[in-house]
Amino acid sequence: MKFVLNIKQVLALKDKVFKVLTEQISVTEFEEWLYNSEELLSQIESNTFAFDAISINYKSNEWNSKLNTLLKEYQCDELLEIITIRKACVAILISETFEDTYELLKISTRNFDYDTEYTILCEFYSFRNYFGLVEEGFWKIGVLEVELKLYAKQIVELINEYQNFERVKEALKLDLKPYKIEKNNAAELDKTHLKTTLKQKLFAFFKKS
Repeated sequence: MKFVLNIKQVLALKDKVFKVLTEQISVTEFEEWLYNSEELLSQIESNTFAFDAISINYKSNEWNSKLNTLLKEYQCDELLEIITIRKACVAILISETFEDTYELLKISTRNFDYDTEYTILCEFYSFRNYFGLVEEGFWKIGVLEVELKLYAKQIVELINEYQNFERVKEALKLDLKPYKIEKNNAAELDKTHLKTTLKQKLFAFFKKS
């Protein structure tokens, strides 16, 4: 029974860590929950993850980086991946120049996994290639940035919507709402068709490589 309880509390702790690192709750709320969770506190001696989380000074400016480091130490890779995705989306939303956004895309797809189940990562990879082709006149900068920011906004809202990490993980595998272009803009429709075709070719090429 004690083992089951430990697993339950570890999952609850991970959910709270995920929420504070994705800004769904404040660090003050997280700290209050941490110090007032009797079941968690009762397991400090046998649960090193809980002990290390409680040992962090949440009044210091380093609490965020230390909590991220803690997740790395305990190999919470799935949590870290989604936290990183959200950070990238927020950065893209506040990016003010095409060059900065392009750099963010390159960073976000540096170790791209073609087998990823997360739709937004596939979109990031595609947009990185689209941004690289802007100079050849395939798309207007503004159109690309508006579409990318729309997808980034969807992801941030999706992460904020769900109450636990497992539900967020499953939701990120679903298709994103498509970017809609006005039907009376024939030029943009032609570019959208071209982009869809190019997207398919790019993925086919790189997956074979």
